[in-house]
Amino acid sequence: MIQGKYVTLRVARADERKRIYEMGLSTDCLEEGAGTEYPNGLADFEAEYTQRYFDGREPAVCGGMMICAGSKTVGFIVYDQTSHEDDWVNPGIMTIDIWLDGEKNCGKGYGTDAVKALAKHLHEQYAIHTFYACIDKTNRRSIRACEKSGFVQVSDHDKPSVIERIFTSKARMSSPLFEDTYLDDDIVFMLNEYSRTE
Repeated sequence: MIQGKYVTLRVARADERKRIYEMGLSTDCLEEGAGTEYPNGLADFEAEYTQRYFDGREPAVCGGMMICAGSKTVGFIVYDQTSHEDDWVNPGIMTIDIWLDGEKNCGKGYGTDAVKALAKHLHEQYAIHTFYACIDKTNRRSIRACEKSGFVQVSDHDKPSVIERIFTSKARMSSPLFEDTYLDDDIVFMLNEYSRTE
């Protein structure tokens, strides 16, 4: 377990994937069109978030955690080195994505606290020094939560040079994500080059 100021993070279980998927579909905290990345629904979600995110076998590479406030689960946070084993990212760099469970859990600091607690843990335990997130420009809440967690928005002008610096050349050449996601003008690329000072 990882303890923040307001939330506790615990390793998510594989049998919670359906609930996590439904959180993502039902919450108003996500950008417009949430869930469209999974045209086949839960099956696509399960294909992306495989067992390795839920069994703790590679805690330095990827994992999924439930966000708990007291005794209730209020969201899900996932981190990943984005196919580190395929040389897609440089060591020490991690992406973070977060979903809160409905409007009722937004605006309470849960997301910000979860991101801060996870980043601190990954930095101290595994020397992760750079975190990034890709957020739809319509998702103002997520952008603001990231900013409160120490992330800064990378300007569209600076995106190519930042991406060149943090991703390996193999990744940039072989993955359509770099054109379709990271360089998309509708996506806010956020970066936190972590320091332990607060």
